[in-house]
Amino acid sequence: MLAALAATSALPQMSQPMISENTTKTSDHVFAIMGFPNTAIVVGSHATLVVDTGLGPKNGATAARVAAKLAPNNSKLFLTTTHFHPEHAAGEPGFPPGTILIRDAVQQQEMEKHGQEMIDMFSQRSQQNKDLLRELCIAPARCDFRSGGDDRSWRGHGPPALVSAEPTRKATSSHLSSRTAR
Repeated sequence: MLAALAATSALPQMSQPMISENTTKTSDHVFAIMGFPNTAIVVGSHATLVVDTGLGPKNGATAARVAAKLAPNNSKLFLTTTHFHPEHAAGEPGFPPGTILIRDAVQQQEMEKHGQEMIDMFSQRSQQNKDLLRELCIAPARCDFRSGGDDRSWRGHGPPALVSAEPTRKATSSHLSSRTAR
């Protein structure tokens, strides 16, 4: 019964797969675009983090545009996704070149194993979904994010895909610091 209730409550959101440019400020440095899915934007003094992309590159471009408006002086844009489903991760191609994608290695493996079948399934749900996901496919990742202790580093893995990252860049919380001192 709980699963049926959860599935039913998601139906209205799923009928509106486009995210908007309207944000809700949830704290001093955190904003949300409410939709399917909700997208979080964390604004630091030097970098911005976007959490989840929306369905397809068009939504990803919207999320990136909103992040740029919220933090026009930030020189770095980071992107992470909560999981590999298309409404959370398939908007990555809409982000500008140079966006640093932070993706856990396990999530990347799930994307490589099941990502295309999820894109196909979502594409069958409506014509709008099909249009948003047209010609989007999963290829092997170039980089992933492996965490361990204080050394969280990028490691290379084959040709480019839905991910874009800096292979030798250290990704730490200091990149997102809201402090003015470096």
